[in-house]
Amino acid sequence: MSKTKKIKCYRRLPLYIVEDHNEVLPYIHRAIGSHHLPFSNLVFVHFDSHPDMLIPKDMPADETFNKEILYENISIENWIMPMIYAGHISVILWVKPPWCSQIEDKNIHFYVGKCVTTGTLRCSCKESYFVSETLYRPESQLTNKKLVQLVVFTLRPNGWREESGLYKSAEDTQQEHKGNVRKGNAKEAVNKGQINKSSKVQEKLAGGETDSEQNKNNVDECVMGNSVNEKTNNTCVKCGGLRNDLLQTGKSRYSEKDKLVTDERQDLNDGEIKKHCTCTDLHSETFVDYTNDSPGPSGSQKSSSCDITHDKFRQSLKDISSLLNEFSDGTVILDIDLDFYSTKNPFLEVFTPSQYKILQELYRFQAPTSNSDEDIEACVVKREKELNHLKQEFLKFSQCSEPLLSHPKANQIKALVEDLQSCQTEGGDAVNFDLLHEAGCTCDDTELPHHVSNQEQMNLLVDATQEFLSHLKRPTIITMARSSQDDYCPPDQVESIQNSVLEILQDLYLEIELTVDYE
Repeated sequence: MSKTKKIKCYRRLPLYIVEDHNEVLPYIHRAIGSHHLPFSNLVFVHFDSHPDMLIPKDMPADETFNKEILYENISIENWIMPMIYAGHISVILWVKPPWCSQIEDKNIHFYVGKCVTTGTLRCSCKESYFVSETLYRPESQLTNKKLVQLVVFTLRPNGWREESGLYKSAEDTQQEHKGNVRKGNAKEAVNKGQINKSSKVQEKLAGGETDSEQNKNNVDECVMGNSVNEKTNNTCVKCGGLRNDLLQTGKSRYSEKDKLVTDERQDLNDGEIKKHCTCTDLHSETFVDYTNDSPGPSGSQKSSSCDITHDKFRQSLKDISSLLNEFSDGTVILDIDLDFYSTKNPFLEVFTPSQYKILQELYRFQAPTSNSDEDIEACVVKREKELNHLKQEFLKFSQCSEPLLSHPKANQIKALVEDLQSCQTEGGDAVNFDLLHEAGCTCDDTELPHHVSNQEQMNLLVDATQEFLSHLKRPTIITMARSSQDDYCPPDQVESIQNSVLEILQDLYLEIELTVDYE
């Protein structure tokens, strides 16, 4: 049946709030299945401290179209790429906060497809983010491939500065926990699998009318690429008093003269971004690099510097909106992870500093010698062997208390395991070596971002988000993840951040239908 059925309109802009980020995927599938979102050509605007663009390594590509298996295999770090392979998303705009460096600001095109050798999902992107996780394959080795454009943009607010005492760094966090996080507690966190939880979303979709048979069918039909009945149900789940006042008022935080309106947008020159380029640096003449700007010391110098920084901030938003004009025919999904505003590396609290240092040394990634297909392929093969070897060495400890190790860094492996086991509580669970390996895989050539923002910084980022979104085409749906139960967004800040973000969304879009799906 045709995938180009007439698109319906929501009476109010739907906003879905979940806990783990991968739990938004069924809501996107439902919107596609009910024809409120088109099947393809979606523009995915992703505010997050993490790209979330890894791939379920061992899942066959064909299982992308089986929703039960798909939901069981995805997690918080790998739920976006299956939507590309399914043909839904053609553009991803990853908006990241100033402290994130997993992928530098740029504009790249690459393919996501089925590996001809393994039958699993892989991509042709040569960024270290993908290569270090062994997800790269040359385009020639991918079938049923889908082209995607990835735009990475750092949102650095006007007035942003990083000075001592303004926020909690990774070192601050580890020092705080050096005295009060005991090895037993760290091991307990590893045992319980608190990080990278698997999705159980198929068991906890919102109740009431939104969980009707019609909506379940919408997911089925979307994943299989078929059409569904015309009638759909968009009744929201009551939010239990969560900032209902914000969803009923239209009071704006900005006056109209302070907003950057879409009339200020300017078209890019034809030569600035070629449609089929491999990579465009967004800090070129098109995108202004102001990462080294800092306010002047005092007086007129400081005022002048602030004016310059503000001008650059406004110019960068104009530039990104000009780029987005290229996708004006695409339908926008706005996706926000609240850890965009303040984020933690939870492993810094799971492991002691010495344990984490050993993990970093064991799993350090050596980049390929060049950007050629041959060198990157060789690097991927080498990295796969390294990771498999480390995993097998750790698993030996679950079979024998004193295994014979063959790894060149066997002494460090033994020291780490002994350190974790030395304070094992009586009757407690054994060390979870699978999770230990997963933690190690995050220690490649960049660490997980860690920046616990203070109130001033959170306010700056929230205000910059509103100004950014004033340039953006109105989204068709909004998805939001709290990410607090696994500590990526600080639990003591998540409510305040959520309330602030709800307020700016209400200011911008006025009528919002809120669905809350978290405990």
